[in-house]
Amino acid sequence: MYIPVSNRGYQESDFPRAARLERMAPKHERQWSGIWTVLISSLALAVSAASLWFTARSFYVTQRPYIGIVEQRYNLLGNPPSGMAWAFVLSNVGSRPAWVRVEEHRTSVTRGGKTVDLPLLGPPGGGIYLMPGQKAPLNGQFSDANGAVTVQEVLLGTAKLRSTIRISYAGESPFIGERKFTYFAVSEFRHYVMPQGFYMVEGRGN
Repeated sequence: MYIPVSNRGYQESDFPRAARLERMAPKHERQWSGIWTVLISSLALAVSAASLWFTARSFYVTQRPYIGIVEQRYNLLGNPPSGMAWAFVLSNVGSRPAWVRVEEHRTSVTRGGKTVDLPLLGPPGGGIYLMPGQKAPLNGQFSDANGAVTVQEVLLGTAKLRSTIRISYAGESPFIGERKFTYFAVSEFRHYVMPQGFYMVEGRGN
């Protein structure tokens, strides 16, 4: 079979339009075009990485328990009052359950420049399991009979009542495993504000 062969050579029309334009563009323009392509690709990669980091960070922050004191209340015992009972209410406001251990639960009274600790109602340590939204009280009390302080001295401000609570807690997070946290709070009974009661003066946690 005879196949005719043309000897006219290649013509511009033999190339696609995009290729013809690229051949016609100056060399420095083609170089800048490549640089811009690399820059845009790098920017897109950086945006994707930042989005992934923020998503992981949000998951890390939200998928955990948060334990702290959400309420402080007290009651006077007797008429006329001869004792006082109080409760510091812990609550899990996070999204995961947690095992809570009470490391320190101490109440002290300061009178005449001298500070003494009041007797505990129970052992300082203890385990509490808190589901999200669940609460648990830490109770304390004293009476005039123990001789450390009288209710009237606390109510009049001649004796200062101060409570210290320190807890540790742990919770499981998906894809992360067990994580451990701490919480510390100091509260004082304020006689000169209305309503009278315990007010937090120091607090920290992670």
